[in-house]
Amino acid sequence: MERMNTLMVRLVTFVGIVTCVSSALSYPLHAEAKATISQANISVVSGTNPATYGESIVFSTHITVTGSTTPSGGTVKFMEVFPGQGFQTPLGYSTLDSSSNASFTLLPSNPAYLSASTTAHQIKVAYLGDANFNAATSSAALAQIVSADVTPPTITLVGSSTVTLAAGSTYTELGATATDAIDGTLTSSIVVGGSSVNTQVAGVYVVTYSVSDSSSNSAQATRTVTVTDTTAPVITLNGNTPMQVLRGAVFTDPGAVVTDNADLSTSAATATGSVDTATIGTYTITYTATDVAGNAADQVTRTVNVVDTTSPIITLTGSNPQRISVHGTYTELGATISDDTDTGLSATINASAVNTAAAGTYQVTYDATDLSGNVATQVVRTVIVADTTAPVITLSGSASVSLTTGDGYTDAGASATDDVDSAVTVAATGTVDTATAGTYTITYSATDMAGNAATPVTRTITVSNPAPAPVRRSSGGGGSSRSPGTVTTTGSVTPTAGRVLGASTFVLSSRLSSGMQGQEVTELQNKLIASGFLTGTSASGYFGPMTRAALMAYQAAHGLEQTGAVGPRTLGLLNAEVAAPAASANAQTLASLLSQLAVLRAKLAAL
Repeated sequence: MERMNTLMVRLVTFVGIVTCVSSALSYPLHAEAKATISQANISVVSGTNPATYGESIVFSTHITVTGSTTPSGGTVKFMEVFPGQGFQTPLGYSTLDSSSNASFTLLPSNPAYLSASTTAHQIKVAYLGDANFNAATSSAALAQIVSADVTPPTITLVGSSTVTLAAGSTYTELGATATDAIDGTLTSSIVVGGSSVNTQVAGVYVVTYSVSDSSSNSAQATRTVTVTDTTAPVITLNGNTPMQVLRGAVFTDPGAVVTDNADLSTSAATATGSVDTATIGTYTITYTATDVAGNAADQVTRTVNVVDTTSPIITLTGSNPQRISVHGTYTELGATISDDTDTGLSATINASAVNTAAAGTYQVTYDATDLSGNVATQVVRTVIVADTTAPVITLSGSASVSLTTGDGYTDAGASATDDVDSAVTVAATGTVDTATAGTYTITYSATDMAGNAATPVTRTITVSNPAPAPVRRSSGGGGSSRSPGTVTTTGSVTPTAGRVLGASTFVLSSRLSSGMQGQEVTELQNKLIASGFLTGTSASGYFGPMTRAALMAYQAAHGLEQTGAVGPRTLGLLNAEVAAPAASANAQTLASLLSQLAVLRAKLAAL
């Protein structure tokens, strides 16, 4: 009874099995000796020996009754025995089946399960008897339960549990430490998981730290890492700016690349704008970019100049070389300008070197520049200013001269004028033989320094024999008839050469001058010869230079105006003279000298 009371007291401590204990007490224990339970009859169906905390353990037993009566049903009690402590803890009850077998499952939730310690326990089975009062108790240890470890390890983060980083920076994992009440330091067993921190991409990352002790108690800690991107990307142009593209060529945009402190992938920038290569001008292409975090890059622009690098072409209009006469007018012939882009271009002409007043070779330059500043190759026109005009010959004196044989002849000559040369020599060809009647021609020619020959000019000299002096006789009326240039006489008186007739026998009635001829000229010459003023010749009837010079000497000797022509005063003086003795030798010598002087003056005047 004392043992029974002790058992009951023990059983009271296990909540939930008191009822089972009470029902077990209904079985008498005095028949316990009638049955035996050996070690071999008890086995652990599931679990380990010793069992690990947390596992369900299934016990089974076969009851062999040593008495004469086979067990028939009855209750089997499974008990935990604490060695050396002298008391037992019931674990549970089962009913013996018809094959004398019984089983019992010990759950972790059983209070007896939770009370186990690290000391090896013995599990006993007590057959509380059947209707035949068979009963027995085993004494062998059936299983051992390891002490329970229900406390998880402790994890401590190194550093802050929240970390904020700038995109593109470096994240350094600081780690964590772990300790366990049973296992001690478990830092090396920490497993780092969760999000992989990518500092190139803005976002929130959670890093987990996990560890378990040997009793499978686990612990976890987290660290929140926030990657922020506030830095704008940077746009870098490919190629140059400004770019130069020829008009009409194909423009290919080199583009631009984008770099960012967070976004690792390098992408092309977005380009806006267009280039019209058909039209010369300046164009702008704008590049923009925005990173994943929404940071906009500073705009970058490229200037594209569509240009014309082809020079215009100058084409001369008119002749090259251009020929102009000296003193002629220079007329600009002009030039045309062609260009692959611009229209309406005009040349810059410099003709300042041309001097039409002087023969020579001159250059006129033509230049042109298009609207793009392309300079044309200079073109030069050669202007030749030449003397193409022949000189002009002008006769001195008459173009026709009439002489009487025996007259002296001095050519009056000719002069030439030229539009370039200041002096041109005139050459005269031909001779005049005044002793022989005939027609003679003097030809005058001239050539200027440019080789231009003047049109020849001629002078015709006619040398004639003297005509017989006409004599008119009186008709008996006592009067006389006269005509200009003739000698009128009465009776049969004929003038004698070298004598001056009286006014009653010969009268000069005409005014006489150079170039006239006839009887009166002959009588004038006779008077001058007789008076010693005309020497070295005979009366020819032609009023030539020698006659004129002698007449001027006569006029000078008589205080008359030296006109060289017979005017009223000279005529009156000649007619008033009557026959007189010949002049003294001195007077004749003086008259001769004066006549020669007059001839020389006439010749000088002709030069």
